[in-house]
Amino acid sequence: MRRIPYALAALLALTVATPSHATTCNLLVDQRGDGRSTIIPGMESDQLDILSADIASGSTTVVVVLRVASLDPDPRMSGGVKWAVGWALAPTGPHYGVTLRRPTLSGTYVADASGIPVTYAVDVPAATITWTLPRTSFPELATPGTATFQRITASTSPLFANADAAATHGTYLDQTPSCVPAA
Repeated sequence: MRRIPYALAALLALTVATPSHATTCNLLVDQRGDGRSTIIPGMESDQLDILSADIASGSTTVVVVLRVASLDPDPRMSGGVKWAVGWALAPTGPHYGVTLRRPTLSGTYVADASGIPVTYAVDVPAATITWTLPRTSFPELATPGTATFQRITASTSPLFANADAAATHGTYLDQTPSCVPAA
């Protein structure tokens, strides 16, 4: 029986166990408990409280996820609420973004991505909003694995007034592993 020297075996085990890119998760994190309007006194809700956000890209889609403290119905939000996430794909390039609005407490959601086709999912129990966009809508992603998502921001607002806002210096390299699945 042939034996592999211990140092070589350890090196092989380390190489196999170490991924080329660590999984990216919680690119943007915000403190809990600050979901209140900056303009309207007493306008406070867990629906306005940003907890975290992520962006991931795959070979055909870009997926954006926003997590808030709660998406359970809140009568204080009967006048409507808006959730938004923004990012850039170059240090000085254009800023992209997605929004989801619910005009009234029982109203239909309306998603927007500045003219880019977008689908969305609202997971009330998980307090998560997910937007999915076609990768082909972003010219910076033409060469896979080269663009970096950066200048990531998130915001919430009731009644067209500002509420919680968060930003990060964290970045995400196109098509690297993420806790957010992207096709």
